[in-house]
Amino acid sequence: ATGDCTGASLDKLNAGDTCTSPWEKLRTALLPTQAAVGYAWVERQRQQHFSSKKDASKWFGKNSIPAVMAPGGRLYLTDNHHHMSAVEYTGDDDIWGLDITVSLVCDLRDVSSMDDFWAQMQQRKYVYLYAPGAAPFDPPAVITPGQ
Repeated sequence: ATGDCTGASLDKLNAGDTCTSPWEKLRTALLPTQAAVGYAWVERQRQQHFSSKKDASKWFGKNSIPAVMAPGGRLYLTDNHHHMSAVEYTGDDDIWGLDITVSLVCDLRDVSSMDDFWAQMQQRKYVYLYAPGAAPFDPPAVITPGQ
């Protein structure tokens, strides 16, 4: 791991690198690329992998979270949305304090705009813009920092 997934350490990350931070920091630094998650699947992940600090530590030890670097140095989650939602829903400070490894699968911080970023994300299939029974979402509607 290169270092912390927040702050100045992000500037040193390149595609293929990893960083590590606890969920208590990542929860505001790691943005989703999926418009919706199914609550039943989130709850199943919570029960299977995050019902205790021991179980969560075991899962985090075997898995990394894939992310893409966007312009402005923001990290966007490309998979494991249900797992990270499950971690959030635990509300457990002990679990939130465990280190999570993030793998930088692609570095798009040099693209010219967020519109270009989302076009690249769609082209690479790193974003999922659908929810059951709904028309596809516009990429920026997935999430905006601060929401």
